[in-house]
Amino acid sequence: MLVAVHNVAVNERLDSELANRAWDRLDALRAEFRRPEDPGAPVPVDAFTVDRLTTALDVSLTSTLMNRWNLVVRQRPIDVAAVRTLLNTRFGYGNSDAPHEDPFT
Repeated sequence: MLVAVHNVAVNERLDSELANRAWDRLDALRAEFRRPEDPGAPVPVDAFTVDRLTTALDVSLTSTLMNRWNLVVRQRPIDVAAVRTLLNTRFGYGNSDAPHEDPFT
């Protein structure tokens, strides 16, 4: 869920010109994704809708497979539901597998 929140927040604050020319300026886009949020300009709470969070999580599924388990999805178009099922069933994706404190309390 935190990945989805991060992706929505970054996409909300992205400069539209940079977003439209992302492939031309990939390094700038990567830097933007790593930049801390400006405390003086928080992302509005209403940006975090269920639809946007779900979409952000769905978009991150293939990169999760690649970066965490070194797997590549070659299917085009990508069947997001199938990828989510694979991650949930095979790898327990979305389940907390380590004791941790609730970051929201």
